[in-house]
Amino acid sequence: MDIVTRSKISGTCEGFKKDRVFELFGGTKWRQVGEKDKAFHTKNALMQIWESNGRNYLEIVGVEQTVEVQRLVS
Repeated sequence: MDIVTRSKISGTCEGFKKDRVFELFGGTKWRQVGEKDKAFHTKNALMQIWESNGRNYLEIVGVEQTVEVQRLVS
C-alpha cells in the first residue's frame, strides 16, 4: 500500500455512491468507481488516497469504509 495523496475534500461530501466526484483542495478530482453506497455528511473532510495492486482507494477520516476511485484528468 502506497499513499498517493493526503488532503481534504473541498466543501461538502454527501457519502459514497458510484460515479460521485470528490474534489480535493488544490483542484484534483477523483471519481468513485466502486459500487459501495454509504450515506454520511462531512465538510472539508480529511482524507487520503492509497494505491494497491494498480488500484486507488479513497479513505475519509472517521468513515469506516473505503471506496475505489480513479483520478479525473482535465
